Amino acid sequence: MISPEILAGQGFSRLLLAGILGDTGNLSNSECTSKDKYMATLLINGAGRYGCNGLYHILKYKTHDSSDLNMEEILRKEFKKWTRSGKSNTISSRMLTPNIGMSSIGMSIAQLLSHDSTSIPEIIHFQKLEKLGLLVVVSGNYDSQKKFKREILVSAESSELMKNLLRFLNASAAQLPLKALHQSGLKDEMRVFEIDKVTSRRTIERLLEEFLSASNGYY
Repeated sequence: MISPEILAGQGFSRLLLAGILGDTGNLSNSECTSKDKYMATLLINGAGRYGCNGLYHILKYKTHDSSDLNMEEILRKEFKKWTRSGKSNTISSRMLTPNIGMSSIGMSIAQLLSHDSTSIPEIIHFQKLEKLGLLVVVSGNYDSQKKFKREILVSAESSELMKNLLRFLNASAAQLPLKALHQSGLKDEMRVFEIDKVTSRRTIERLLEEFLSASNGYY
C-alpha cells in the first residue's frame, strides 16, 4: 500500500495519475475499474489546477505531438520487448534475444505510414535493429467524431509467423476482435487492423505474452 506521505508529493502523484488516465481513457472506457477510480481520487493532487480532465487532455496532446520525431523516435517513445521467457524487458536489456516488441503511438496507423516517404522501410529497419520476430504497433487516437479508435500494425519477419499470429488472434477474437484495414504498399508480412471494441493496451500485452508462451517452435 502506498503511504499518504508519498501520495502527498505532487510530482509522484501526477506520474501515477497520468498512467491511470491514459490506460482508462480518462476513467471512461470499459476497462476502467472501481479501483482505478478510487486511486484517481487519492491521486487528484497530481492534477494540480488542471483537474483530471485538464491533465488528461494535456497528456493526449503530448502523446499525439510527434511531428518533430523521426520514425525510430516515434516507435521507441513507448516501447516494450518480450523474450522467450514471456517477460517484458527494458530497451537496454541484452540478457536475452527479444522476440516481440510493442510500440504505442497516439496517431492513426494511416498517419504513421504517411509520416514520410520511407515510413514502411523505416518500420522494418527498426524491427531488424531490435531483432524482433514480431513488431506490433498499437495506435490509440480520436477520429473526427471524437470517437476513440484502437488500431494495430503487425510486422512479422516471415509470412509463416504472420499466419501463426493471426491464427492465435482469431482464436482470441472475443478479447481482441479485429477488422482488416487496407493499406497500399504493404507486403504479406505487414498487416493493419482496427480493433472492433474498446481495448486496453494491457489486454494486448497479455495476449502477446500468451502467444509468445505458446510459440516456442516458431522462433
